[in-house]
Amino acid sequence: MMTWSELSEQYFQWWQDASTPYLDLCKVQPNFLQGWGGLLDQSLQFKKMADQVMDEMWHNFRLPSREEVTQLHERLNRLESLLVELQQRDWAEEVDSRIMKKGKVASPGDLKSLQKSLNELEKRIAEASELGLVKRSVTQVGTKLDTLAEEAERIKKMLAQSGSKLDALSATSKQTAKKPVKRASAGAK
Repeated sequence: MMTWSELSEQYFQWWQDASTPYLDLCKVQPNFLQGWGGLLDQSLQFKKMADQVMDEMWHNFRLPSREEVTQLHERLNRLESLLVELQQRDWAEEVDSRIMKKGKVASPGDLKSLQKSLNELEKRIAEASELGLVKRSVTQVGTKLDTLAEEAERIKKMLAQSGSKLDALSATSKQTAKKPVKRASAGAK
């Protein structure tokens, strides 16, 4: 019985014996390979001409060229990956750390508006054919974040002011509670 390696050696020897005459023929008569090479050169030239004709046709229809479309596609892919990173980000942890470090007040409503803005931005990117809409959306999100930070600062100041007023009110109510109430006697009338 033959082993696998013996069988593969016999097959290789047969293949080598069968292909050697053809290889020798190509060495002696290079016209065959030159003919195929010329044919391939002509097909490459034809492909270049066809690509030029297609580019001119796209240009005549006032459509962007293939290079511009691929560049735009790459930019959109980059923006989409950035959006995915933003969606996977742990916003709650960042807000907690911001509150602990800087003392800024934030509410769950702040995150809802940010999530809504991100969802709108994602929809516009999916539907947009140019990056202008994306840039406007990003600037809108930036301005909303700025106004959110300003509102949080105002709320913090109002809480500090109302806290001092509440302390003053509670102190006056304690003082009035300690004073005895004068009652009029029934016989003095």
